[in-house]
Amino acid sequence: MVIFIKKWVKIVLKLIQQLGLERAAYYISRNRVLSNFLITHYWESNKSLLDYYKLYSQYLKLAGKAKINLENSKILEIGSGSSFGAAIFFTRHNIDSWVSIDKYNEINSASEITKANEFLRKYPAKKYKRFFIYNKEKIINFTNNLLFLKKDILNINLPKNHFDVVFSNVVLEHIEKEDVETVIKNIKRGLKSGGKCISVIDLGDHFNVLNPFNFYKYSEKEWHNLTSNTIMYTNRLRAVDFIELFEKNGFKLVVSDFKRQKLGKKVKLSADFNKYTRKDLETCLVKLVFKNN
Repeated sequence: MVIFIKKWVKIVLKLIQQLGLERAAYYISRNRVLSNFLITHYWESNKSLLDYYKLYSQYLKLAGKAKINLENSKILEIGSGSSFGAAIFFTRHNIDSWVSIDKYNEINSASEITKANEFLRKYPAKKYKRFFIYNKEKIINFTNNLLFLKKDILNINLPKNHFDVVFSNVVLEHIEKEDVETVIKNIKRGLKSGGKCISVIDLGDHFNVLNPFNFYKYSEKEWHNLTSNTIMYTNRLRAVDFIELFEKNGFKLVVSDFKRQKLGKKVKLSADFNKYTRKDLETCLVKLVFKNN
């Protein structure tokens, strides 16, 4: 295993040397073997239920602002990844059911239950009251109300008027630009009238953590050639675009939280972004709650 890791590290370093850091990142994300290796052996392996507790807390805070009653609710999570960590924490709210869909990952329920039990042993309720009181039986029984589907939200046929709440965390920015409205229509189909859609959207450049606005310099054609069909592709839509698309399809914005960062003098703008205000361009993360009218 060590030899295998060293081999891939050498390949990555060579790519950076030959292409530069930025172009190497685009190449790696396009290469399925390299990108899957990084996901499996770095991102997913470094996640814990503590990370999912933070995600749960974020969802819960937004649900509170939107005055959502979670008891007996049917919840859909889009792009859940390879864990039902967030779902475990929602057991305390007596929800009816939880459905998670992800087009890349499959959930191993037995493995996830083992992780949950290890978490409970590591963080006993008496010592960590903020994690609430759970027990092994409750989690195992709750899995009867969990459904995990390896499906794409773009073409899944959701049951009509079924869900009370739809959650997504840093998912919508990865949908191809021309497909975003189709996804929103699918969400609307699955939501009950008056149901809520809670979306956290990372609007920054996923290839450059030091400069979230680096991708503004590329034209739409250049960006498509560099990143299309890669796991880190982002559609570069701004918060105002997402809001407009949701409202166009019969949703009402009820909660919004914008995180902004100054553009800086060195940021270059492609002509494709001239239509946006500075405030639009400086928004790098947004949390939105929409009501299905």
